[in-house]
Amino acid sequence: MQISGEMTDLKRAFNNSGDKILVISNEFGLIVADIAARDDAQIETRTYLVDDESLLDSPEEVPGQHGNTGFMMTGWDKLDNQIHHILYRSYLVQGVSVADGIALIKNSPQFH
Repeated sequence: MQISGEMTDLKRAFNNSGDKILVISNEFGLIVADIAARDDAQIETRTYLVDDESLLDSPEEVPGQHGNTGFMMTGWDKLDNQIHHILYRSYLVQGVSVADGIALIKNSPQFH
């Protein structure tokens, strides 16, 4: 997908894919990232993308959300008042394919 300022069916499908790994690539390399809470926290995580030049970007109401991407986490209301941990991993890599970048993050340290 390319950032174009227009939401397409493919970009909407991305938001409903349930993917948990985000890969952004350009001529300089890849950013590969994911974020997760421990399984017992019952927090659900998914990637999202908003690429719509007609939307206003809050709170300043600046026109256009071009390539607004990241992670959406829901289920916070299920947490108790104990300490919970979230693991965020992000790698900046060059000279690897998207598939290799995904493999890198899948094989990196996890929660135990």
